[in-house]
Amino acid sequence: MKEAAMPALPIPKSIATANLLSQVCISKFEDYLPLYRQERIFQRVGVDIPRATLANWVIKCADLLKPLYRLLHDRIVEGDVASADETRVQVLNEPNREAHKKSYMWCFSGGPPKEIAYLYKYSIERGFKQ
Repeated sequence: MKEAAMPALPIPKSIATANLLSQVCISKFEDYLPLYRQERIFQRVGVDIPRATLANWVIKCADLLKPLYRLLHDRIVEGDVASADETRVQVLNEPNREAHKKSYMWCFSGGPPKEIAYLYKYSIERGFKQ
């Protein structure tokens, strides 16, 4: 009997498979399910994944998705028309930042017709770097 090699994991030295990472991120961003609730859901079925671990996975997923972000950015820029919306936001408990300070969230859209791409960008300053 031969045992197949385990496929490479998206986050090395982690128990998180691509399916689990997708579940956590979709639950957080699409279903608006905070990580502390996801932690409790996992605990109810006997799986102990601390909230800090879930948060680290979400951060590392953002790093994994940077090539997709760049691709979407290029798609928006290559189109004939692009649009942007700036929204001022207040983020509480942000490290090294007072709670009353305003930050900025932009939504960009554009690209070839029938292939519109959307991107979101957060910055603590009004001007930001790519």
